[in-house]
Amino acid sequence: SVLNKELSEYKKELESICVKTCLLANGIVLTSQGISFFHAGDEILRSKHGDHNTYRSPDSINKIRWNDKDRFHNVFEYYQGMIRLRKTHPAFCMTTAKEVEEHLSFIQSKDRVVAYTLNDHANNDEWKQILVIYNADRKAREIKLPEYAEWNVVVDHTKAGCEVIRTVSGDSIKVEGVSMLVAYVK
Repeated sequence: SVLNKELSEYKKELESICVKTCLLANGIVLTSQGISFFHAGDEILRSKHGDHNTYRSPDSINKIRWNDKDRFHNVFEYYQGMIRLRKTHPAFCMTTAKEVEEHLSFIQSKDRVVAYTLNDHANNDEWKQILVIYNADRKAREIKLPEYAEWNVVVDHTKAGCEVIRTVSGDSIKVEGVSMLVAYVK
């Protein structure tokens, strides 16, 4: 029936937004300065089914459902790439406020977008400049780039890691809705 089809499509869209939101939220954690914290099961979209205080809940609520690793393998791989990026690039692990102040510059943004660059080989990183953009809006957004350069995109809405996904030249870059982007200039 038409109603069942609409309901099924709505569930898919809702699940998609939930997955995108989790990728964005943990992507923010993994590209922020300081010690990142990851809960067991985040990499397979562990859910406690709306129970906000599971201390006294049974194992059926608290257990990690390992078969979800197959179901959400793309999420698992995305987080693997984000962790590899963080471990490989010390710019994401500056240890003092002074270092952060010297190397981090925010880019003017709006519409649920936060954008910044890590500059001048921050924390002795091999990459000269790193661009990080978070788009919490459901709509794709065009972001003005801080300078005209060839940017190497390593994280977007489809993949994360240290390998170049694509290069972008020009004065702006498109970031899909409820996603993030990381790019660099060597």
